[in-house]
Amino acid sequence: MNRKLSAIMTLIMFLIITQCAGASTDTFVISYKGNVKIVREGSRVGYQCTPNMILKSGDWISTENNSHVKIAFDETRENITKVEENSIVSIKDADPERIELFDGRIVTSLRGGIPGGTFIVRTPSGICGARGTAWATTTDGVYTNVSVFQNDVFFRGLNKDGTLMAREVMINEGFCRDIKKYEAPGEMRALSENEVARLKRSIVHKNPKQKKSVRLGGSPVITSIGGGTRSGIVEINGVGVNIDTVNRANAESKTTK
Repeated sequence: MNRKLSAIMTLIMFLIITQCAGASTDTFVISYKGNVKIVREGSRVGYQCTPNMILKSGDWISTENNSHVKIAFDETRENITKVEENSIVSIKDADPERIELFDGRIVTSLRGGIPGGTFIVRTPSGICGARGTAWATTTDGVYTNVSVFQNDVFFRGLNKDGTLMAREVMINEGFCRDIKKYEAPGEMRALSENEVARLKRSIVHKNPKQKKSVRLGGSPVITSIGGGTRSGIVEINGVGVNIDTVNRANAESKTTK
């Protein structure tokens, strides 16, 4: 009887440990401003963003005019990304890819150790990443701009079949490159002192050692789904986002790995 009870307790402990190990809570919202919605993977329901909201792989984020959200990728808040206004991103857990930018602009600052050693941002034009630096990534779905204001960042373009180009180019501190989808990256050009200063101000680390208080949800906001020529469009606070395109892009990126 005691052996049977011991076996059951061992099994229960194993299941608890397994579930805890599989539930990563390292990616979460630090703060936000304005209208920011979180849509869980496979859902068409937008959740109002809240501080400390846990973000999971496949979740995507939409920001509106005069809105932004800061996301931490570790508990000490030393590795953060700011999603600026009118942007659409998706959270990824395919190490080393952490976030995918479909439209808009994000600013990333890496100050702590990165699991796997590299933090990569995927865009429609390719991937960019680094091991300890700060840079901004902007895209409209065709052109991508990578502006570096601390250390260096690498970039690899995408071929039409979705594979990465063999050539990797560097973007040095104080410089940027423009990259058109399916084309080789352009030449580096210098950022102005004002541009660098503005980028540094846009992503300020606060209380880097402060631990988070985990919240798993948010206030659900039922979104309206258009029909006819707007099939697949989800309107979040009046901003239309083509979920089908986002999901298709996610599926295509997974098949190329």
